[in-house]
Amino acid sequence: MIDPQVSLAFALHSNPGAYAALIGSGVSVSAGIPTGWQIVLDLVSRLALVLGEEPGDDPAGWYQERFGEEPDYSKLLDALARSPAERSALLRSYFEPTAEDRVLGLKVPGAAHKALAELAATGFLRLFVTTNFDRLIEQALEDAGVTPRVLSTPDSILGSPPLSQAGCTVVKLHGDYLDTRIKNTPAELDAYHESVDELLDRIIEEHGFIVCGWSAAWDTALRRAFERRKSRRYTTYWADVVPPGAHASHLIELLEGEFIKANVTGTDLVIGAAHEMGLDPIVHVSSFVALIGTKGAILTPDSVPTTPPGAYYRSKADSDRVARGYQENGAPVVITYPGSVWGPNDPHLGESCQNATSKSLVRTVSQVTGRWLPCMALPGWTLRWPMRVVDRVQLMSPIRMPFSFQAVYVGALNHKADDSLTRVEFGIEPIPIDQSLADTIRWMYEGNHVSRRLAGDLAT
Repeated sequence: MIDPQVSLAFALHSNPGAYAALIGSGVSVSAGIPTGWQIVLDLVSRLALVLGEEPGDDPAGWYQERFGEEPDYSKLLDALARSPAERSALLRSYFEPTAEDRVLGLKVPGAAHKALAELAATGFLRLFVTTNFDRLIEQALEDAGVTPRVLSTPDSILGSPPLSQAGCTVVKLHGDYLDTRIKNTPAELDAYHESVDELLDRIIEEHGFIVCGWSAAWDTALRRAFERRKSRRYTTYWADVVPPGAHASHLIELLEGEFIKANVTGTDLVIGAAHEMGLDPIVHVSSFVALIGTKGAILTPDSVPTTPPGAYYRSKADSDRVARGYQENGAPVVITYPGSVWGPNDPHLGESCQNATSKSLVRTVSQVTGRWLPCMALPGWTLRWPMRVVDRVQLMSPIRMPFSFQAVYVGALNHKADDSLTRVEFGIEPIPIDQSLADTIRWMYEGNHVSRRLAGDLAT
């Protein structure tokens, strides 16, 4: 099988200008720039100190309790720095390097910025879309002899010429750090201005993408833009140093993209560095999906990584092999295999469970809510091809489908997890599933995630 990196190099060489780079926070974090949310939390901590209070380990929670709303970037800036000059000075401290930073190579264009800029200088890339507020990609482009046009507000987009006439362009979806209108909070990231959406739709339909350092976890409006994509003119290549999470994996599968396994190298680098530093233990968070493959298998600490389908599953298995290699060579690596996370205050509203069948889950929900919920179990093989069709429909639908081929594939394997060692060695007993489900549904009702009718007896 051809390495995706080779395919990407061939695609760029054969189609100069046909690809756009999507640059996420991971690219800038590696250069020493904090993420937007990290800046918000730091501003909240500073505000708490001004008020003579202690925000503790949860600044966002403190702010919510103190002011009755989520932290807002603009309001925080107004509270801490009233004049434009004060705001500019405050923000520059996060994004602009000091003399010491420059010596350390921080807050200046990193290797990834320079590599992307070189592709622009040689004519292979002409379009950059970024969720970052900093100006590192612009600086890297200028250092490479390329002067980009920057679109960072709806007004600049509305007044811009067509992309085909614009030369090198940087689209800053969430704004620029010196503009207090940047998008940062979950509510702000949930929807874009109409002009931004229209431009984004055009870019996504007409270009292939090289995704760098974007987790897809927080940027809801950007995820939806990719979910609206109809054409498959060019391939999407997704590169990161960590395994793709659930949202990224969904988009990779949806777009029929290729994941470039920088995550295996990343796992190797992180564990190797931790071992050299003498850290003990070194905890590697894997996933049960690294071990799936045999129907009805009981997953134990002795189960070996398999070759499961899907970018997320495969990346977890590949990273697991790296971690086990360090274990075999004597490194104090501890591997954990989370299987499900259910309970109240979960931003993702529940996940999968590998120690219960779908039918038993429906039965339990019926019991705790007092509602009659009809359920019919079908053999897994009868759903696989229909789910392939669902995956195809998802390519054209703006609505997120609740099912997918991968979900049915995993469910049909009916794996069980043997957690006896966790119970014995740590003395931990899991909360009964009926209590977890009841707590979750009650919280979902109180947070307006489900209606009174759906919550049933728990809506009290």
